[in-house]
Amino acid sequence: MYVRVLQLHKRDSYEYKFIQDKYSINLNNKIISIADGTTQSYDSGFWAQLLCDRFKIEPEFQSKNLLKAFKEEAISVKNRKVQLSPNPAKAALEKDKLKKGSTSTFLGIRVEGNNTIKAISLGDSNLFILRENKLLNSYPFKDVTELNNNNDFVNTQNLLEDNVNPRLFKVETIQVLNEDIVILASDALSRFIFKYPEKLNDILKIESFDDLHEFITSQWGLGLLEEDDITAVIIELNQKNQLMVVSPPDNFSFPKEIEKEFIPNSLTKQNQSSKSIFSEMQMTEIRNQFNGVANDFHSVKKKLRIQRILLILITILLISNLALLYKWSEDESQNIENKAISEEELIDI
Repeated sequence: MYVRVLQLHKRDSYEYKFIQDKYSINLNNKIISIADGTTQSYDSGFWAQLLCDRFKIEPEFQSKNLLKAFKEEAISVKNRKVQLSPNPAKAALEKDKLKKGSTSTFLGIRVEGNNTIKAISLGDSNLFILRENKLLNSYPFKDVTELNNNNDFVNTQNLLEDNVNPRLFKVETIQVLNEDIVILASDALSRFIFKYPEKLNDILKIESFDDLHEFITSQWGLGLLEEDDITAVIIELNQKNQLMVVSPPDNFSFPKEIEKEFIPNSLTKQNQSSKSIFSEMQMTEIRNQFNGVANDFHSVKKKLRIQRILLILITILLISNLALLYKWSEDESQNIENKAISEEELIDI
């Protein structure tokens, strides 16, 4: 089979090395997988690559067995040494992400005899089947609404806590013809294909990075394609084993945003320079850090509120006990006094 990989990172990542979409291919055994690490989790690209590499050497289509294999990878992620940022604010954010674990989608297939494809997936990556260059079928989602309603991911912390339901994995056996074309796509491109299936011919024509770059950036510019990491693995079943990877060359990077300077009028008159405005990525990072601190503060506030309630309850119990003890002491004193009076009356008689 002839396999062509198309990959381009989102512009906010600037360089290809920061792409969080990953893939793994074993041509001889006809095993292919893709995984899309989520931006919000810690080092998700690394986790996504681990999932793909594990599946390449151990393809498993029983969800319980695949979970077991992925849990072993999650343990290795948990035990690895992590070097946090020297920036205290970024380090705090990284620690928060580490606690929540790394997260990724996963889609793996194996092409078997009699034109049968076995597939297993968790998350919003999707498989498309083309016949005569027209969209025939898709898996596991049939339209963009189904894909958008998906909220499932493979998370390291959930795996370590055995908190992943095997039923979340979607497993299927798909029959294809020898002339069919199969495409594995990450979420942004999958949405694009569902919405604009007529664009499939343009995707199939891409043979170079210049073609890929021009097509993807033009669709971003038109607002038709979500600006995210883009991955497509195109499989032609009736060809000899060959792998072609179309991705950015080493010297390619998207231009970084120009940092504009904000200069107040009073300072302008004095010809004094001001600090640069934060870039969009920096502002996002600051917002994430602020949200993390706010969440921590809310958690501490909640704990203090609970402690305050407990303290009030304990105080009430203590006061109640003291009141009961005082009442009991008064009753005892009254009983002793009454007993003494009775004894005096008996003596007088």
